[in-house]
Formats: sequence, C-alpha cells, structure tokens
Amino acid sequence: MKKKYSRFRELWAVPKYKILFKLGGWAIFFSIIFILSGIARSMPDRPDNPTPRVSFNRMKENLINNNLRIEYQISTNSEYFIEGTLIDDVIEGTLEANILNRIKIKKETVYIISQGEAKESNILNAINLFYLMPKNIIYLINDHESLIREEADSKIFSFDINNRNISVHINETAIFKIEVFDAGINYQLKYQIIN
Repeated sequence: MKKKYSRFRELWAVPKYKILFKLGGWAIFFSIIFILSGIARSMPDRPDNPTPRVSFNRMKENLINNNLRIEYQISTNSEYFIEGTLIDDVIEGTLEANILNRIKIKKETVYIISQGEAKESNILNAINLFYLMPKNIIYLINDHESLIREEADSKIFSFDINNRNISVHINETAIFKIEVFDAGINYQLKYQIIN
C-alpha cells in the first residue's frame, strides 16, 4: 500500500500527471452528475401527498349515507338561509328568513324550536322541501345523462330533468354543492361530510 501511495506522490509532483489526475477527477464527478440526473428524469413524477380518486357513484353514496354539515341558500321572492346538520334524515339548525329561528325539518315537516318546544310551522311553504334532502336529489338524477364541465378545482355535472336544472359540483373526493333551479326558485345546497 505504501508503494502505491509513494508512486502516486511521485506522479503528483510532476505537473503533467498532476493535471491528468485533476482532469480525471473532474470527468468522474461530471459523469456521476449526468448519470444521477438521467435517473431522476426517468422516474415518474409522484405527488408528495396523493389524493385517492373517488368515483361519482361512490360520492353519491357517501352523500346519502353520512352525516352532513349543511348550508342552504334558497332564493325565491324571499331569501332563506339554513345552516346546521343533517343527521338521519333530520335537519337541525337555524333558519334566517326575516328573523332568525331554530328549526327542525323531519319528513317534509318544519318545526320551529322555541324554549325547548318544537311547534309545527308553515314558514317554508313557499319552497319545495323535497330538495332539502340530498337522497331525494340523488334519486332524481340517477339514470339520467349529464353534461360535464370542468373548472379549476372541480367538475360540474349538469342535469335537465322535466324543466328542472340540477348542477352537482364535485372535487376529487366528494360532492360539495348542488344547485337546483325549479319553478323560479333557486336552491344552493352546500354539504360537508362530518364524522
């Protein structure tokens, strides 16, 4: 080993060989860089946090079968804003019309909750309560063809069923909004699945 090292030191002392050693070192360095960059380019791009894709049918099932946080804005001659939860086909939350009320909607019957008592009310008679339950809308759009439009971060499935316009907005994992226009009333229904 000492002989090889002493031979290297002797050759290193000669300027001609010193330049050749340096040139060889640089050639090896750049070869390694080119090889590593070629390997990196041949590898497929993978996102850091891949989001699993969910089919539209699965999204519809998830919307029907899970508890939801809801925000409904309904425009007719008056404006109605409902915010709350939808659990086991019962909507509970607040209704902002002319005044703010706590409400409960169960089987297309509206109850105003005041001082812990639920009293049946006709405050939402001007709208179709059928559209407030997502399972009714999903049942309505099943087996109908749609037009699909893509936006920056979502897809919109548009349905025209018996003079009703229904738009279903989805992202990569869930249905987050449904818009319905029927009989001059516009329903903007926003959903968020809660666990």
